[in-house]
Amino acid sequence: MMSPGGAPNGLTFVVATLAALAFGAGVYAVRWLVDVVREFGAGGEQR
Repeated sequence: MMSPGGAPNGLTFVVATLAALAFGAGVYAVRWLVDVVREFGAGGEQR
């Protein structure tokens, strides 16, 4: 992993960790939204 501008490896690791956590949270949120939309869509169609 290259550190931009000669930043310390610790800072690069923290930034990479935060980016990975944000990406994971985004994927989880998208999955949750898809499930909610599917449930509402299925419920609306059935009713």
